[in-house]
Amino acid sequence: MFVSCGDDNPVTPPTQDQPEISSISPQVVHAGLEVTISGKYFGNIRDTSKIYFSNTAVVTYSSWSSTQIKVIVPYITASGKLKVVVGGLSSNEVDYQLDDSPIIVSAGLGHGEVGDVVEILGLNFTTEKGQVFFNEINATEISLWSNTRILVQIPENAKSGNIFVKTTEMESNGFYFIIDDNAPVITSLSPTQANVGDEITISGNYFGVTQSASYVEFNGIKATAYTQWSNSSIKVKVPAGATSGDVTVNVGTLESNGSYLIIGNNSPIITTLSATNGKVGDEITITGNNFGNTQTSSYVEFNGIKATAYTQWSNTSIKVKVPVGATSGDVTVTVGAITSNGVNFTVQIDDTNPNITALSSTSFNIGDELIIYGKNFGSKTADSKVFFNAIEAASYSYWFPTSIKVIVPTNATDGKITVSVAGKVSNEVAYTISNVTPEPVISSISPTIAPAGTPIIINGSNFGNSSGQNSYVQFGSTKATADYWSNTQISAVVPDIPGGEISVTVTVNNKKSNGITFRVQSSANVIVPLVQIPAGTFMMGSPNSEDGDAYPQHKVTFTKPLLVGKTEISQAQYKKVMNSLNPSYVVDDDNPVEQVEWYAALDFCNRLSRLEGYTECYTIDGNNVTWNKSANGYRLLTEAEWEYACRAGSTGSIGNKDGSQANINDIAWTTSNSNAMHHVGLLAANDFGLFDMQGNAAELVWDYFSAYTNAAVEDPSGPTNGLEKIFRGGGYIDSPNGCSTFKRYSINAVQVQYYIGFRICRTK
Repeated sequence: MFVSCGDDNPVTPPTQDQPEISSISPQVVHAGLEVTISGKYFGNIRDTSKIYFSNTAVVTYSSWSSTQIKVIVPYITASGKLKVVVGGLSSNEVDYQLDDSPIIVSAGLGHGEVGDVVEILGLNFTTEKGQVFFNEINATEISLWSNTRILVQIPENAKSGNIFVKTTEMESNGFYFIIDDNAPVITSLSPTQANVGDEITISGNYFGVTQSASYVEFNGIKATAYTQWSNSSIKVKVPAGATSGDVTVNVGTLESNGSYLIIGNNSPIITTLSATNGKVGDEITITGNNFGNTQTSSYVEFNGIKATAYTQWSNTSIKVKVPVGATSGDVTVTVGAITSNGVNFTVQIDDTNPNITALSSTSFNIGDELIIYGKNFGSKTADSKVFFNAIEAASYSYWFPTSIKVIVPTNATDGKITVSVAGKVSNEVAYTISNVTPEPVISSISPTIAPAGTPIIINGSNFGNSSGQNSYVQFGSTKATADYWSNTQISAVVPDIPGGEISVTVTVNNKKSNGITFRVQSSANVIVPLVQIPAGTFMMGSPNSEDGDAYPQHKVTFTKPLLVGKTEISQAQYKKVMNSLNPSYVVDDDNPVEQVEWYAALDFCNRLSRLEGYTECYTIDGNNVTWNKSANGYRLLTEAEWEYACRAGSTGSIGNKDGSQANINDIAWTTSNSNAMHHVGLLAANDFGLFDMQGNAAELVWDYFSAYTNAAVEDPSGPTNGLEKIFRGGGYIDSPNGCSTFKRYSINAVQVQYYIGFRICRTK
C-alpha cells in the first residue's frame, strides 16, 4: 500500500466574493450625516472590515449586514469615491459629492434669552463673516465667525423659531431655537390636598413682586382670597367650587405649568385592571376614579417599579405599559402625594427577551470598550441598541447573539445598562463611571449686589447639566433656587437672607467650588425704589394740531415691562451716589435735585449701576454718548417711555388715578396749588404707582428734540442726533396746561435750570 506524501490532491480553500456596491443614499453628503450603502458580499458582521470616503476611514458604524451598511460620514473636505473593504478585498468605487452649503449642527442649549450669547456649531460657514437670523430677525452682534463656529448674541425682538446662517452665496438649514420668556413656574404646593377655604402655599418663580392683575386658578376656578404674593411664593385660599386638578398662576398673558391639588377626600381608587397578568412591554388599562384629567406628576407603579410609558390618562382610565424590571405584585396609582389601593398583577417571564448575565467590568471610563455577556442579543440591526442609564451607545466593535463589545458613550453617568432588541428590553445591570469628576469653578457673577428675590447669573465650568440633591447653589450657608442650570452657567434666585457680604458657591456631586463675594441688599439699602410698569400700547402726543409739536398723535407699543423710579431723584439720593455733590438752587434733602446737566444725569445713572453691580448703560466720551441697549443698568427714560409712564392708561392731558383721569391738584404741584418746589412723593401717585410725573420738578429724558410723525412705532429709542434734549412734565412754575401729559420742552444738554430734575429707570 502506498501513502502519498506529495500534493497530488491539494485542498482548495473556499473563495471569498468581492464586495460590490450597488448604491449609496444620499449621494450628496457632509460630515456627521448617516449614509446607507447597499450592495452584496459585505459579510454579516463588520469584524475588521472598513469603509473609506476617498482616503478617510469611517469611525462610526450604525449597522452592518451582508447587503446593507449604515455609517456616519467622517470629517471630509472634498468630493470623491467611496469603497468597502472586506477581508482585504476592495469593492467597486462609487462617487459621492461633498455638500458645501452651510449646515447648522447645534445652537447652544437649544434655548436662551434675548441678549444671551449662543454658540452655533456646524460646517461650511466660510471664514468671511455672513449673517445669522433668529426667526427672520437679523442678529448684528457677532463676536466670532469661523468655518465651523459662530458666537452670536440673541437680538432684541427675537422669537422662537428657526435659526439660519447666511454666507455670501448660500443659506443653511433651519435649526429650531426657543427664546425663553420669564413665564411663571410652580415648583411645589403645600399641602397637596386641601378643602375649600383652606390656605395653601404655592412656591416657584416669576410670580411678580406684587399681585397687581395676576391671579391663581384651581382647575379653572379663579381664587379671590390672597394673604401673600411675592416673586417666589403665594399664599391663597381654595375658592368655592374648586375641584381636584391643576393649580396654575397667571401673570400678565403668561400661564404657569400646572401642579395637581386634591380637593377634599378624592383619593385615587383602582376598580379593575384589563388584564391581571402580562409581560414587560404589554399595555394594560387601569379603570377607577380620581386619577386626575391629566397626568402631570402622577404615576403608576408595578410592585414598586415606576412606569414610564403612558398612552392615555383621564380621571377614570389609564393606559400604561408594564415597565422594565417589574415583578409580580400590586399595581398602584399615585396622584399628588396620595397612593391608591393596590390590585395584584402577575408579570410573566418572556424567555425570548435579551438577558444580560455579566459585564466585563462594572466600573469603567467614558470611551472604554465594554463587553456585555448574555443571550438573545441576535445580530446587530437598526433596532438593536445598548443604553447606559438612558444614554444610547453610538459605537460598537461587534455584536453577537451572546456578547456585545460597545464603546462607553459620552455623557454616560452612573446607573444601569440595558440591551434593547426589536423593542424588547433586557434586565438592568448596575455600573459606575470611574472618571474623576472635575471640581466646579465659578468665574463670575452678575450682578454682584442685589436684594433677595433677584435672579443672578453664575458663570463658570464643571457645573454639570442639572441641579439635584447633591448639586446646588449656596449663598453663605443658605441653598438657593436655581431656575436654569447648564455645565457653564446657572441662574439662581437670591434667597431671603439678611443683607451684607456673603460667599456664593456651587456644589456639584458634593464637590464645592471656589467662593465669589456677593452683597445682599436689604430693603433699607435700596437707594432708588423702582416700580414695574407693564408692557403695552398707547397713543402718544395730542390729537389736536393746536398743541404744536405734540401733534400728530401716533401709536407706540412697548414689548417689555420697565422698572421706573417711584419719584424724581431726590437731593439725598443724588448726594449718596455723587459723593455728597448737590447742585440744587434750593437745598433740601427731600426735594428733587435740580440744576443738573443732562450729562450729569447720565453720570449718576452709570455710578448707581456700578454701585449696585449692574452693567452701565452709557459710554461718555466728552460730549459723545453711546447707549448700550442690552445693558441692565440704570438710565434715563426715553420720551415715549416717560409719556407712557405719566399717562398710566389715561388718554387725556392728566394721568390716571383710580382708573380715570385725575384732578391735576391731586397729583401735581403747578401754579394752581403752589409757588415753590416740594418734597418728592407728597401728593397721590398715578395708577402706575409713580409720584410727581406732572409738576414739581420737570424731568430730563434721553431723546433729542425732533418733530413727530404719525407712523406707529415699537420700543422707540428716539432720534440719534439733534440740537437740544427733551424734558417733560412741566414744573411748579408752570400752569396745569403746561404740565400736561403730552407737553414737550427742550434744553441744551449743558444748560441747567432751578426747576428741572430727572427720573431714572432700568430695563426689566
